[in-house]
Amino acid sequence: MRGAQCVHATTLKMAKPLAEVLRSCRDARFADAEKLAVLTVVACSALLQMALTDASQAGGGALDMDGLRAHMRAMVLGYLRQMRVRRV
Repeated sequence: MRGAQCVHATTLKMAKPLAEVLRSCRDARFADAEKLAVLTVVACSALLQMALTDASQAGGGALDMDGLRAHMRAMVLGYLRQMRVRRV
């Protein structure tokens, strides 16, 4: 069954609009918007998967919606800040 291929195709489909947004940013530049978008989608998907499953084994119990939002926001914004191209 081509589960991995399906997940990969879905990730690329979800990342495409995000890459377009990243390329259109006026206040930040990114060296590889496509790769950044794919990795962001993968990271967010992993966090969502953890939140939707029994997360009690992850040390601390399941995240509520506000907790999920806070963690995802910190993860994505920190990643984008770190990966933007510095202006010289």
